[in-house]
Amino acid sequence: MAAQYLGGHNAVAEALRARFPVYRVYLAMGMKPGTVEEIQRLAFGRSIAVEWLERHALDRMAAEHGGVVAEVGPFRYAEVDDILG
Repeated sequence: MAAQYLGGHNAVAEALRARFPVYRVYLAMGMKPGTVEEIQRLAFGRSIAVEWLERHALDRMAAEHGGVVAEVGPFRYAEVDDILG
């Protein structure tokens, strides 16, 4: 199965908080440390590797990312019966 990526500071932070399967976090080189401090703390707290990459590498993973991308597990879609009751 091909890798799946989630882009954006808030999306990645929420995935980490919700204990969603996150395998690795990628941050754009040159970002101000305070901007990604929470992401790093959440990732390290779950023993998830954090890697700094050039922004163009993140562009290949996610169209919109703001300098933060996570490699994540497969998303489980809800069944219609689960939604309706």
